[in-house]
Amino acid sequence: MILRDVEWGQRPRFLVFPLVEDAVRSIIFGDGGVSKSLHAMALAASVATGSTIIPGSSVTHSGPVLYLDWEDEATTHAERREAICNGAELEVPDNIIYMRRVGSLHESTREIRREIARTGAIMAVVDSVGAACGGDPERAADVIRTFDSMRALGVT
Repeated sequence: MILRDVEWGQRPRFLVFPLVEDAVRSIIFGDGGVSKSLHAMALAASVATGSTIIPGSSVTHSGPVLYLDWEDEATTHAERREAICNGAELEVPDNIIYMRRVGSLHESTREIRREIARTGAIMAVVDSVGAACGGDPERAADVIRTFDSMRALGVT
């Protein structure tokens, strides 16, 4: 491929400007308990509704979001989704699809891709990458395999 032939200006660079690039893996990084999952749900709700929830951000296009969870339960995320939307005075979206996960992301990539195709999801949240590794999140091979699996999902 010759780079001069690539039509890069044809799609928006960001899904949620300036926080989440479109079709790229983004990481919310921080110590435990600093509300990474809550922020991830706020981004999911922004994309699902097409509305700005996080001040200073804007959604370039909206659609269904797949929330892949290795840490909590559906009830936790349903409560957060509703609280976030109520606080932003938005209708609670019905297009955030929850999948409880065990094992590694790598092991369930095919199943997740089928769910993305079935739902038309344009974004997938992996909560949390450390648990999704299914191994040692300090080991490069496990992290690389996990990020390869995220890329194989084909969505932001």
